[in-house]
Amino acid sequence: MGHIDESGGRAWSAAWAASIGRNISSVRKARGIGAAQQLADRCTALGYPIPRSTIANIESGRKRDVPVQEVAVIARALGVPPVRLLYPLQDGELSFTALPDIEVLPVDAMEWFSGRARIDDEGVVSVLANDGTDAGLSHARTERDNRLMALQLVDQLDEMRRQLVDAQAGILPPWVRPEDRVDHLDLVGGPTDAEFAAEQLQASITRYERTLYHALGDLRQARAGMRMAGMTVPTLPDSLASWIRSLGGDPAGDN
Repeated sequence: MGHIDESGGRAWSAAWAASIGRNISSVRKARGIGAAQQLADRCTALGYPIPRSTIANIESGRKRDVPVQEVAVIARALGVPPVRLLYPLQDGELSFTALPDIEVLPVDAMEWFSGRARIDDEGVVSVLANDGTDAGLSHARTERDNRLMALQLVDQLDEMRRQLVDAQAGILPPWVRPEDRVDHLDLVGGPTDAEFAAEQLQASITRYERTLYHALGDLRQARAGMRMAGMTVPTLPDSLASWIRSLGGDPAGDN
């Protein structure tokens, strides 16, 4: 863990406050709350008035400290969990300064703040289950991992389909080395090496499609959990959206 001087700590604090302000602004606009005064009125109705000028200063980054009480009340007024305002979970950022000398993924910072993870002095994250012992995953982390798995499966399927077209044209796939050719396949009436490879590829494609089908189901379930938690799910890549459509689902709603 490196040494951070006092000025570095103040810079970190101001940067986090500015990030909170951007999150509040984006959520406010997404919820159709067009003016800071409307949000201020909602806070007043909740019993904790926050002036319009204060909200405007938070959103613009001019206010360099945002008390947790204000975050909680504004989150309630916006109808989102407080962690949605504390961390840039929807911005696609791969790094967030959770502490003056610790950078992690935004979702890891959120899980640490929520008590579902530990962050050691080197920034290594250990995710905890509800009982604080065994490893577990949040909806956001599960969505990310399932998405990566599905994308890998799609890439592998595309490559296998290209190899299948070649094999059907008599061209051996690159993974069939000359020394692996089976002489008895050249017997009269038997399949050629390319035909045999095509059969293997077709069987593998069927297995991978079945695995992808289940992976997409897991992905859709994780994204539904994010919505239930008040989070805005990331847009799916076109390659995955087309698969969901082929299964009769709606990529916009993942159902």
